[in-house]
Amino acid sequence: MNALAEGVQISRDAGGHPVFAVLPFAQYLALVAGKSKAEPTVPHAVVSAVVDGATVIAAWREHLRLTQAEVAAAMGLALEQLAW
Repeated sequence: MNALAEGVQISRDAGGHPVFAVLPFAQYLALVAGKSKAEPTVPHAVVSAVVDGATVIAAWREHLRLTQAEVAAAMGLALEQLAW
């Protein structure tokens, strides 16, 4: 038997498909060790904007509801120094 599967119980639905896995608590702790509560993700609106042709920086700027001038100021640059 696979060492990872040792002690694991699988619950199945009426069709025989797995629905839950019950595992020893030590195994659970090993699985979640070092994991943050929420993995960082890219918002759907940003991905959609890029797929629709926006640049990554423009997509994020719009998602964060920032103007081009606000982004430039936050970076310590004049608006004219940025290529949009």
